[in-house]
Amino acid sequence: MHLIEGTNQVDKGYVQLIHETLRSFLTNPFCCPEEFFIDEDATRCYVLGVCLDVFSVPSSLDDLTRYAASHWSQYLYKTLGTSYKRTPDFLISLKRFFEGRGCQNWIRYGRIPISRSPWPRTLDLNVFEHDLKILHLYLKSRQAGESGNRTEVERSAQWRMDILEMPRKLDEQMGKTAASLLYEDLQLSAADVESVLCLAMKYYSETHARGMDMEFLRKLSADNFDWISTWLRRPDRMSRRNLVIGFCALRLWSHAVISATGVENEEWLSRYLGEGHLNTGNYSEAIRMFEMEQDEDRRAACLAVACRANGDLVRTIELYEGILKSASPWRDYDSALLHIGEAYLCNANYKSALELYTRQIENPSRYGGKLYYRFKPPPGR
Repeated sequence: MHLIEGTNQVDKGYVQLIHETLRSFLTNPFCCPEEFFIDEDATRCYVLGVCLDVFSVPSSLDDLTRYAASHWSQYLYKTLGTSYKRTPDFLISLKRFFEGRGCQNWIRYGRIPISRSPWPRTLDLNVFEHDLKILHLYLKSRQAGESGNRTEVERSAQWRMDILEMPRKLDEQMGKTAASLLYEDLQLSAADVESVLCLAMKYYSETHARGMDMEFLRKLSADNFDWISTWLRRPDRMSRRNLVIGFCALRLWSHAVISATGVENEEWLSRYLGEGHLNTGNYSEAIRMFEMEQDEDRRAACLAVACRANGDLVRTIELYEGILKSASPWRDYDSALLHIGEAYLCNANYKSALELYTRQIENPSRYGGKLYYRFKPPPGR
């Protein structure tokens, strides 16, 4: 084996096996000398224990916490194929994990994936489902052990039985834990607040047998998300900042604009309020908000939509042409061509529109050459 040098301060290097036969030798108790033998099952159990513990105690090791958030369930799954007698009892640690700060840190560092395009933002709210299924498999396959404090053993055994009898109990715990993050002063980014809030809404809806019923959630949340305070039995409300983000997540645009009054002007605010004004028909204010966006590529993408809605066809064309020339992560080649073509059509510049559509048919990349007309031309066009 040899040492691979790290590329930055965090990754200071790691050991890589040169040939698979070395691994086979080191993990074979019949061939390898005891002082060199690596017990893979014991090692996985040790790492799982570290992952569960690192969530439950205050730690400044963000890299370790993120690793634990992404991998703890994989190590738990690998213990399922291990002899029960050789596997430590993790029930106490799992109970402590889900009922303490461990679950909160898992949600915080687990990171719900968000699409990179400005619209529509999409969230993968099933990101934790695979891990929870693994947990249920573990609970079904493992009886409570006898090691540890007797009281803790009995409580963990009861916790296991409660979850197996009422699986929704764990969903409710996940939802309440996610919701509690909205009241903590953790300096979450606007995107993280939206992710956590949507996760809380998902589990609240599922525990009330409604699925992800957006209409139900909109009606429920119109009163400043008081249902969350009631669910958590808290007398206080979410911050106004989180209210704005929550209303935008539910597409309650007028509520978002009203709630933003008096909120400190941060970069995230212009982004969310720009979308709010755009969807309530205040296009000039949407443009003003999007002008404050610091990311040049994102600003161009958002402004192009707002200018098109406002009827500023000349600027719309300029912005989309700029997007086509850039290496922006927001660039959608086909979409930009279509919008420019529509702008030309609305401006009665049929020759330029025909040229653009011909380019797309000859060089389709996303829509396979199909033309989609998304905006109605202004009256009289």
